[in-house]
Amino acid sequence: MNSKFVSKMAVGLVVLYFGVASIIFAPLYNWRYASENGVVKWILLGEVAATAKAIISPYYVFAEK
Repeated sequence: MNSKFVSKMAVGLVVLYFGVASIIFAPLYNWRYASENGVVKWILLGEVAATAKAIISPYYVFAEK
């Protein structure tokens, strides 16, 4: 395979991954954190924690409970 094609596909997959994480999972986890812990806690640290959780969301989606 052409290395340019492979690198463009890798970049496309990374962009798609972070796009889905930021459009779907980030608002979901931020809303959950704010509703469970309160808006003040969400403003202080929750936005960072919830957004970080959204970036690694496939772990939470596919991990066995």
